[in-house]
Amino acid sequence: MICSEYSMHIYIYFFFFLNHSGIIIVYDVTDRDSFNNVKNWIIEIEKYASEDVQKILIGNKIDLKNDRSVSYEEGKELAESCNIQFLETSAKISHNVEQAFKTMAYEIKNKSQLENQQKGRANINLNAKPIKDNKKKCC
Repeated sequence: MICSEYSMHIYIYFFFFLNHSGIIIVYDVTDRDSFNNVKNWIIEIEKYASEDVQKILIGNKIDLKNDRSVSYEEGKELAESCNIQFLETSAKISHNVEQAFKTMAYEIKNKSQLENQQKGRANINLNAKPIKDNKKKCC
């Protein structure tokens, strides 16, 4: 039974992380255990996700200043040691929530453009005006 549960967890991790462009890792700044588990999640992500997946670390619940047990500096240091972006947010007061998603989208877009350039693919500008055909048409 333990083996099958373990195998199921492996399958869930693999399925969850497979073919994703970005993963947002969130911990609660008022809960030291949630912060301590971030390293385990990063290990799992590196094990099962594609190696070029974009990651961002988010410390949430910064509105609870009196209950804080993880400092900004600790979160920033962990993110830097893992070479990933870092932000602090408060979903309750909507602080930096939109910025977190914009940061992730920006990182994914830049990664995609870099890969296209390396593979010799042209980037498509959806706002570009169509090229006019100067050839004379019959009739």
